[in-house]
Amino acid sequence: MFKKITKKAICLLLMSAVLLTVCSCSTKPPAIDEVKETFSALIEASYEINGIIFGDEVETYDRQDEEVIKNGIYYNVPDGFYNYEFLTENNKYQTEDEIREATLKVYSEDYISSVLDSCFNGFMDESGETAVQPKYLGHTGKLMLNTEYEVYVTGDRRYDLDTMEIVKPSNGKIVNVSLDAIDGEERTKARLTFVLQDGEWRLDSPTY
Repeated sequence: MFKKITKKAICLLLMSAVLLTVCSCSTKPPAIDEVKETFSALIEASYEINGIIFGDEVETYDRQDEEVIKNGIYYNVPDGFYNYEFLTENNKYQTEDEIREATLKVYSEDYISSVLDSCFNGFMDESGETAVQPKYLGHTGKLMLNTEYEVYVTGDRRYDLDTMEIVKPSNGKIVNVSLDAIDGEERTKARLTFVLQDGEWRLDSPTY
């Protein structure tokens, strides 16, 4: 009798878990009016982040500048850092932690974590050799930019937020939107994904 009750209880628990999973995945997506302001703010905030992580919108002290040479900014920098330049004080973010924090307020952890790791730690090939140097490197408590880092993003793309609409597939935790992307004079339809992370929406796809 005890074994029969136990098996029945287990079956009921499994069925409940399946139902909960189905329900959580099939919840209706929010109305566009409920999320448009939040989604728009994330998209606009991503322009700045894209320039820092993927682009070249960071100001550095030029090693060839006479004033920089005169002030000895690179006097104690090792020779191995020849392709890195210190960030100037005009940059909004001055440390790795500040850049990571700002980025994670815009993009989801699942999407951006590996990008950030590559950005600050570089990329190793299968042999363990450094295939790509870090874009940013810390030295004497200050952040430096790799001036030879290949830039793939110009940061020119913008979006017409008034054209935003929710499209399928979407649910209460993952929302796909369609909107116009503007690249110079060219206008095309684009699709972006947002995910609910710890109760807050984050971009789960690139906007560049």
